[in-house]
Amino acid sequence: MTNDRVVKGSCICGAVRYKAEGPLRPIIACHCTECRKSTGNYFTAS
Repeated sequence: MTNDRVVKGSCICGAVRYKAEGPLRPIIACHCTECRKSTGNYFTAS
């Protein structure tokens, strides 16, 4: 048995959709000044 999973998502209007299969990294939340300046809030990425 594998730990792979499928994650699906899209933008609000649905024009862009994605599907990611396989193991994902843990989510990283960054609160540095550069991330807050570029996004208006803290930045999360995987």
